[in-house]
Amino acid sequence: MQAVAPLAADEFGGQLLDSISIPEEKFNLLFAALLVTAVGVFLGENVLLWDRVVVQGSIPVAAACLAVLLIFYSVSRLLQSMIWGLVLTYGLLVLLVYSRWGWLVPVIQGCAVLGLGYAIRFLRVGRREWPVIWLLGAIATVVIVGCSRAPTSFDMLQRLHAGDVRIDTLFHASIAAMIKNYGVVSTGLHGLIEIPNHVFSHELMAGISILSGVGVFEVYGVANWVLFAPLLIFSIVACCVMLDTKDQVNVPLAWGLVCMLLVLLPRVLKLWDVGNSYFKSESLLVSLGLFLFGLAVLFKRRYQITDLMLIVLLAAEIARAKGPVGLVYAGLWLCRIIFLRGEKLIFTWLGGVLVAVSVGWMTFSLVSASMHSTVKIAWFDYIINYSVLGQYLEETAKSWSGLGGVSWSATLLAMVAIVSFFAFHFLLSWVVVVRLACRQGGLALLQVPAAVYVIGSGMAGALVMVLFAMPSGAASYFSCVAMFVALPEVVFLLLRGFDRLQGMRRCNGKLSVPAILIFIFVLLAILGAKSMDVVLDRHRESVRQHSAWLDSLLELRQQTPMNVLIKPNGEALLKNPISRCSAQPFLFPAISERPWMDVIAARSDCGYEYFGYEQYGLTPAQNHVTVRPRLLPGMQTLDWPSVSGGPRQHE
Repeated sequence: MQAVAPLAADEFGGQLLDSISIPEEKFNLLFAALLVTAVGVFLGENVLLWDRVVVQGSIPVAAACLAVLLIFYSVSRLLQSMIWGLVLTYGLLVLLVYSRWGWLVPVIQGCAVLGLGYAIRFLRVGRREWPVIWLLGAIATVVIVGCSRAPTSFDMLQRLHAGDVRIDTLFHASIAAMIKNYGVVSTGLHGLIEIPNHVFSHELMAGISILSGVGVFEVYGVANWVLFAPLLIFSIVACCVMLDTKDQVNVPLAWGLVCMLLVLLPRVLKLWDVGNSYFKSESLLVSLGLFLFGLAVLFKRRYQITDLMLIVLLAAEIARAKGPVGLVYAGLWLCRIIFLRGEKLIFTWLGGVLVAVSVGWMTFSLVSASMHSTVKIAWFDYIINYSVLGQYLEETAKSWSGLGGVSWSATLLAMVAIVSFFAFHFLLSWVVVVRLACRQGGLALLQVPAAVYVIGSGMAGALVMVLFAMPSGAASYFSCVAMFVALPEVVFLLLRGFDRLQGMRRCNGKLSVPAILIFIFVLLAILGAKSMDVVLDRHRESVRQHSAWLDSLLELRQQTPMNVLIKPNGEALLKNPISRCSAQPFLFPAISERPWMDVIAARSDCGYEYFGYEQYGLTPAQNHVTVRPRLLPGMQTLDWPSVSGGPRQHE
């Protein structure tokens, strides 16, 4: 019997690498596609909505996002590392938020202008490649603009007047507003009581708000799509290129395949809840974009002092953006230390320790205060509530516990539910593991980096799915990481399949990469058309409605000093256009960007759960705020709508 050939040292994902750098020509191609995508999303969304007010409101935010991309490109080229480039660019936005240095805004704007000149000087792409780059931008644009059930869009203010805004958006905008103006992680519902939450995306949104001069609520409607979503696609393809030592990855085709997989997987596997939450959650979007770069770092054979510095910053940003992603990243470092050898082992161990400390500090300092009320041990809770046939698990548990006769049909369907869930929810992980097992043999898998990381992330996600219950299906934040760990390997397999198909067609002519990309564009445009129609219909409905009450609330952002705590008067709470009672309080700080008090109405018919409400003493059995508001020194109370006498000193 012929022995299975081991993976070569330079096989994709087969061995640790001496370098994870990316060739300059491929970096230029990728960044050009990224830039075209950002511009394409801006143009595509505005053409779809066709509203002059939306265009005027989105231009400053989009300009700030493009400034961030130009700085990212310049720093990456100067340091010869796109990973350092992204980490430091994000760090610059955080510095802008917390430093309170007004002069830093024009400095960053000046850096963006220099970055534009730098890009014009060094961004060299051949003329023959530009048509393909425009096509790549078009593909990514239809993916992003056609995102199904997107919680935000460019017309956030218009939708707000119609009450068509989700609680998540108002919650996150409230936190970003308090960080922007007060440097406190708070929702501003009851003074500035700190609310533990994943804050890095809020800090970035606050930084873009300061840079653009636009309110954070409007920024949430634009920046997520113009900046962070394109960066996620970019980071996946960049990871593929960094792990490719034999120059086998066709960058344009890889870009198209990544976009196609991000759209098709949630649709094909929706019965097992493989959703596209990575586009809908700003914090997850930011964290995954950083995580793909962090995954490439895990493939390095040898680490230096500068690598350790990068690892600490990268892990901190990943965990600060989304704790579950940070925890999985720390777990992958543990897998690296246990199963994979490299050079300078002391540096590898030190890197693992630094990641563990950084992730642990960032994650538990932000979420530990609320974890006891949101995370519970409950067997197969996610499968029961979110996967096909999951209800039979609960029925089987009751029948076997003696509460009724044993139902063998329900037991069989429960087993089908479990098996099918783990087979399809982690489908990409299985593809990679089976491929490597056939190539290497089962026992050798734990010596292959790609296999170690795919198995490690898959087991972490599966363990969470089996043991824990989290609100709103938050356990998926763990399991989706496994998909992104496997994604570069799956893209490589598809590229290899394309090459083999090319070889089989030598006599009949080769398949054209542009033709395949055009097919992908048409397919994704068709799949996203319905979602685009929904966005357009919602916009048409929202522009018909207007609220003078909201206009007066918006005026507070411009006309009210920072050192105030606003208290509503009379019937102010009754005019709120948001229908969901637990979402209504967040409208006040999200729009005014000032802290409030007495906006949480004591209602027996309203369940104030999650979203930091437990920090105010609210529980399902207790609907009154029981803690004192937290104020900064010198804060005054301001009644709204205004009454004679103006602000008064708070006692």
